[in-house]
Order: sequence, then structure tokens, then C-alpha cells
Amino acid sequence: MIIKTIHTLFMTFTFMTNLRINTNSQDRTESLSLSNHPIQQSPLVLISEINDENRLMLKTLLETWGYCVEVAENGDETIRKAQNRKPDLIIIDINLSFVDGFVTLCRIRKLETLRGVPIIFTSGHAQPEFRNLALAFGSSDFLVKPLDFDQLEKIIDKFTNLSVNTRTNYEKFLI
Repeated sequence: MIIKTIHTLFMTFTFMTNLRINTNSQDRTESLSLSNHPIQQSPLVLISEINDENRLMLKTLLETWGYCVEVAENGDETIRKAQNRKPDLIIIDINLSFVDGFVTLCRIRKLETLRGVPIIFTSGHAQPEFRNLALAFGSSDFLVKPLDFDQLEKIIDKFTNLSVNTRTNYEKFLI
């Protein structure tokens, strides 16, 4: 069990989770070793979130779940990092600066090398028309904020194939 606490200006986040090990990654073949057990590097998730605290919270949560994480705070940065890093999954907030989430989503979907990358759209707008619009623009899924972490985990697992069956409790790797 990993326990991590993050203190921000207005909130405190405490995460308790098991370390997840992905041994099925083909794109990222860099391996690590703990006590002679090979571990493949986990899928890369790009988080595009304008709010500093939400970005930090999501980054920390996904890292404790075993994902590699890259962050961006606006649409232009998201597109640039997506092109350079080729993430396995992208999480985009609807309210981005410079270029909003819908435009960012459309621009990413037009790029041949990123067309197949799953994109999870997040928004504080719970109305069904926002979900329908996001899916129509090419989002793979849609989550309403505040995020339900169990639902987020299931959706991310669905798209990255890092499921409950591939998780490993890290204690057995320690000497």
C-alpha cells in the first residue's frame, strides 16, 4: 500500500493505493528492476487541466496507480506535448486557456499519429448535451467533475489495458 499526502493552498489530498505493474506495454520497453523482477514502464497519460490543484491531484493519483504522467495547462501545450510524447491516453478539461478543450480535441483528432489515442473529456457541466457534444467531437469518454476516482480508474483501465488483473502489491518486490 502506498500512502501519499499532498498539501495545497486550499486542500489536502491523501491517496492510499496499491502499486500497479504493467507487464504488457509494447511501446515503452524501458524496464526497471526491483529484487530481480522485471517491470515494464507503464502507459503514458497526458493530463490537460487549467486548474493547478486539479492538475497536481490528478498527476499524483495516476502516478500512485502506476502510470507515467505528463501535464499541460492549456490547449496549445497539450497539442504540442501530445505530438512530441505520443501518450497512450489523454485527459482534457473543457475549460482550457488559449485554445479550449473542444478545439484541442478536434486538433488532436486531425493529427494522423494521434487519431487513435483515447481521450477522456472532463467538465463541471453535468448536462447531457455536453457529454453528447464531447463524444460527437471525438472524445472516447466523458467524466463530470468533481471526478469519481473509482469511475476514473475504470475508464482509464479500459483504455490502457492496465487492469485489476495486472496490479501487483509492491511489498513482495521489496527485500
